[in-house]
Amino acid sequence: MVAATQHAAVKCRNSLVRGALAALWLLHGCQTTPLPPVTEVSWDQLAGLYDDGDGDSLRSALIVSQRWAEAQTPGRVFHLGARAYTAHDLAGALTQWLAALPEGASTTTLLQTLPTYFDLYQTQSEDGKLLVTGYYVPVIEGSLEQTPEYQIPVYAVPDDLISVNLDDFGPDFKVKKVRGRVNGKRLVPYWNRAQIRAGALKKAGVTPLAWVKDELDLFTVEIQGSGILQLPSGEKRVIGYADENGQPYLPIGKLLLDEKKISRDHMSMPAIRNFLVSHPGDVDRVLAYNKSFVFFHFTEGEIIGNLGAPLTAQRSMAADQRVIPPALPVFLSAPRPALEKNGVVSANGTISRFMFIQDTGGAIRGPGHVDFFWGQGHEAGAMAGITRQQGALFVLIPRARP
Repeated sequence: MVAATQHAAVKCRNSLVRGALAALWLLHGCQTTPLPPVTEVSWDQLAGLYDDGDGDSLRSALIVSQRWAEAQTPGRVFHLGARAYTAHDLAGALTQWLAALPEGASTTTLLQTLPTYFDLYQTQSEDGKLLVTGYYVPVIEGSLEQTPEYQIPVYAVPDDLISVNLDDFGPDFKVKKVRGRVNGKRLVPYWNRAQIRAGALKKAGVTPLAWVKDELDLFTVEIQGSGILQLPSGEKRVIGYADENGQPYLPIGKLLLDEKKISRDHMSMPAIRNFLVSHPGDVDRVLAYNKSFVFFHFTEGEIIGNLGAPLTAQRSMAADQRVIPPALPVFLSAPRPALEKNGVVSANGTISRFMFIQDTGGAIRGPGHVDFFWGQGHEAGAMAGITRQQGALFVLIPRARP
């Protein structure tokens, strides 16, 4: 499934898959010869593979990307590595795909038609790996008012948060973005997590968007990018990622591994939460290790990705859209995680399906990391919590359209 020049990377990747999944938000350390992050490959690389999802979910996600592409300025140019294409090209290719996928159609014949209007590329980190993590929509207890029971603030984007696109200042700063606040005549880093939780925003007069009961619940929503607040009245309000403070994203799973609080074989999101629940004195210290902090806003109805449309469970994917542009279709092949009775995370079969880049997130950086959207609820949360494996990602790029 991977070109001959990448056999060393595949060997490394397979050795990692056979073992237990590593710490949440912790990258493995196999070393290989640096590889280009984006490589054009033949459709023969997908020979023998199949889409293991259902046609209805594929069609729903495809429609979201197709409508988004049609709404863009036709001449808008996107890049995947050195390959350029327009919104017009993407809309045309997705429209052709949609016409070839009527309602109820099987997904088994897709590989016979897609090569006529898409070229195929593979993305990975320089060491040839593709990290697949998972996210979902948690439901947590919240309130629109502070009460003795609801003391943890949920913040919207503060008025003093400044975002600067450095590529506006020249090609040397391409795709870099800085966030900070003005202090006198200087732009300085924005408050980190520990400073915000110690009251920096409260002292600045920032009013919280809402309040929640549990700090760990809110941290989970930050990592997932969105969540549902279950209000005391029974009403539910959806909150979604609005921005972040620009401070470094540091994985708390790595900290707990380094401190030997959790073994590598047992590392997962449920294991991290169980440790913190049973060691409340460590919560502030461990969470403060991750200096990044997410700000939210209320959204209406369903969970919305960054295309401004609902996400489709197990068909929508989050990626660094500075590297893999929005709305693109991709094909993912990766082990399906499973949690054994002894708490060890292992593989159980394979995820093999077409998905669409319809979301992004503060922890998703570079061409070698994507986030699989599992959906909403307890079962989705259980799968998202143990999803961390090496896989292969193929990106479909539209051919030029007259």
